[in-house]
Amino acid sequence: MPAIVNAYCQPKPVKVKSDKPKSCVVSHAEFVRNANVTPAEIAGGSVQCKPFEYSTGSFGWLGTGKVTVKLANGVEVQCQADVKLFVVNSKNADRTPDTDTAETVG
Repeated sequence: MPAIVNAYCQPKPVKVKSDKPKSCVVSHAEFVRNANVTPAEIAGGSVQCKPFEYSTGSFGWLGTGKVTVKLANGVEVQCQADVKLFVVNSKNADRTPDTDTAETVG
C-alpha cells in the first residue's frame, strides 16, 4: 500500500542563530543601584520579589510566599508560590564597575 503524503504541509524554515550575543538594556551596576522589591500578583494574592542575581549570571527578582486559590467547587486551598523574574539577556549585561559609586583617591 502506498504511503499517504500531505502535499500541503510545508517544512518549517530553520532559524539561523546569530553568533553575536544579544545585549541587555540595563547594565549590572544600574540594576543593582535601581532595582527595588517588586510585588507579583498571583491568584489574587501578592508575593514580594527581591532583586536577585542567579548562579547563571543572570539577574532579576526572586520571591516566595503563600497564596490562596479557590477551586471550582468553592473550596479554598493554600498554595506555595515561587516566582522567578529574569531580565531578558541579563547574562550578557555590561559588568564594568559603576564609576558613580567608586571611591576616588584625592
